[in-house]
Amino acid sequence: MCWIVSVACLHNHLESYLLNSLSLRIAESAPLKTHKYFRVAVPQALTGQTLVAFLQELMSFDDAADALHLATLLLQHGYLFPVIEHSLVVKDDNTLYRLQLPYFWPSHATNTDNVEYAIYLNKRLMRNELRHGLEEDEVEAYNKLLELLGHMWGFITMQAEMQLKIQKEKKKSDKVVYDSEERAFWRTRRPGQANCLEQHIQKVEKKLRKCTAAGYKKELERLKFFLKTKPWLKALKASETMVCWCEQFYDYDPFLTTPQPSNPWISDDITLWVLNTDS
Repeated sequence: MCWIVSVACLHNHLESYLLNSLSLRIAESAPLKTHKYFRVAVPQALTGQTLVAFLQELMSFDDAADALHLATLLLQHGYLFPVIEHSLVVKDDNTLYRLQLPYFWPSHATNTDNVEYAIYLNKRLMRNELRHGLEEDEVEAYNKLLELLGHMWGFITMQAEMQLKIQKEKKKSDKVVYDSEERAFWRTRRPGQANCLEQHIQKVEKKLRKCTAAGYKKELERLKFFLKTKPWLKALKASETMVCWCEQFYDYDPFLTTPQPSNPWISDDITLWVLNTDS
């Protein structure tokens, strides 16, 4: 067992080392420059098309699909992030991407706590809901943190307002970059998450059970059948039968009537043991 754990740790360290080295080579050699996007200047960015072409040349891939897959892995593990669109897949087009700061790399970043994540979510709620609104998973996390940290929510709100005030003083281009950078960090490092690329099994099952037209039609037929057979009348008759049965055997049910002598495992009376001992 220890050998398996050691191999797993070695694999994680090796994976982090390779991704860190690759990210450093991209930062040193990739054609990063300032791009214009709807009158917003995004510094030190590159398009998805440029990123895929650069990785294909850097890693000597024969197929561009391999370079696209590698770029997607870097995105999903938090080494780069989209500036405008929030997607988990790199697009081979003019979508802008930036390299994540080494301080926020998964191999460098320390473990985060619930208070920091609550401040981040609270800060998002104070801003434009259309652009900075919480996703379904984040709303669920926010409600749990509100219940867990309710005793210090005033402090969390004050910290969120203070950070938001500082952020408003930045340039528009810096705001856009910082928002995407922060969102990319918390997507991979939020507390209580084992793997940002996996979803909880209950959410997966919920998506698999998504109703279709045939499913709604089947449900409608089942409800019509219930209206015809009137199951509530049957349930009423069944409950009356159950009550009569319980009343009939009330005196013989040890859960309803205390037996004589009483059970010594439940009460302090040892009469039953005394009567059954060998004289």
